[in-house]
Parts: sequence; structure tokens; C-alpha cells
Amino acid sequence: MIGSVAGRLVVAAALSVCAAAPLAAATAAQTRGTAQRQQRAVNPQTDVSDEAAERQGRLLLDRFAERIGNALRLDAGQTRRLQRELQSSRLARARIAAQSRVVRQELARLVQESSTDEVRIAELIDETVRLEVQAAEVSVDEQARLSQFLSPVQRARVMWLRQRLARQALEQGRRPDGF
Repeated sequence: MIGSVAGRLVVAAALSVCAAAPLAAATAAQTRGTAQRQQRAVNPQTDVSDEAAERQGRLLLDRFAERIGNALRLDAGQTRRLQRELQSSRLARARIAAQSRVVRQELARLVQESSTDEVRIAELIDETVRLEVQAAEVSVDEQARLSQFLSPVQRARVMWLRQRLARQALEQGRRPDGF
């Protein structure tokens, strides 16, 4: 067991690299759905396709958890718990991804404009790192929760299946929603 905070952050960063990419699209759908609902409050004529994408992302996540449950021979209770844990992490990652997107866009804009506002650029860099640490902490927390009912081999298999399914989706030209 890693005892130091720095050691946990290194492990968390490694885990987040493995887990974050496949979940990014699902979190983006969640974020778009929230923004779309907010926009409809102002303009009720807004297209509902993002809500459908959010529902689809949730459905894909449930199917993914079911598939993992079958692959790991989990009972129905463990599979439901896996679905809840993955959904909880997905929502946390959605919030972080939305914040990160805004920060990266502003940072890119400032860099492209050759801005000399070094104070603001430094703040944005610090915020980017803070959000990366938060994403890593989500992965550490998720692994801690999963360790309560999955073995290390099962947790590694969950990570491997996420990566594999995301890679397949990308190779087929699709976003890896729901993973």
C-alpha cells in the first residue's frame, strides 16, 4: 500500500490516464446535456438531441458494467454496485472535464493571441494542474470503492476492458461514450 500523499498522487495520475480517456465522451455528453437544459430555460425550442446523447451515455455505461459483471462473474448485487460506482465516478469526471475544457480553451486563446498576461496564464496553468489532480483523485477514490467488492485482478480487468472498448470505438470512428 502506498503510504505517502505524493505516492498516491503518482498512482492516481497513472490510473487517471487509464480511466479518464474512455470516460471523457460520456462526461462530455453529460455536460452538454446540462448546458442544453440551461439553454432551454431561456429558449425552449432548443434541440433535445443532447438529452438523448446523455441517456445513451448512461445506457452504454450500464451495458458496460453488465458486460464487465459477466466477464468477472459478478452476482447481480455486485454488478449493480459496479454500475453505481462507475456512474458516480462518471459524474465527478463530467464536472471536472467541463471545468477543464473551459480553462484549456481560455489558455489556448491567450497563447494563440500571444498574450503577455503572465499572471492570468500562470493562474490557468495552476488550474489545469489542480483539475488533473482532482481527476486523479476521482480515480483513486473509485479504486478504493471498487476494492471493497472486487479483487485487484478484477479491478485491473475493469481498467483493461475500459481501455479496450474505448480503443475499439475510436478505431471505428466513434466516441467512446459511456466507458
